[in-house]
Amino acid sequence: MESMQLGDKIELSNFNSLDRDKLLVIRKIVGNFVKNLQGKYSDFEKLNLHLGSIHESKHEIKGSLRINRKDYYSEVTDFNLFFAINSILSKLEGEIR
Repeated sequence: MESMQLGDKIELSNFNSLDRDKLLVIRKIVGNFVKNLQGKYSDFEKLNLHLGSIHESKHEIKGSLRINRKDYYSEVTDFNLFFAINSILSKLEGEIR
């Protein structure tokens, strides 16, 4: 499993197999999400996203978020990768509240 770090607070696992253009958009979406979270929660620590596939047509994303030494988890499965990314980030933020 290959992972990439985006700064010291974001880790993306298994995203290396995506084409460059998709990866660029995902990095932008995730980066903006984390920037917003840091504005709302000064004790934001880390975001981890893991990409998997189901039957080569669905994308499964498992996410974890750490704020103030408390962990939040969620997962999403969808045919559309960008919808799945948006959904997992929204679900993780919803877990905080």
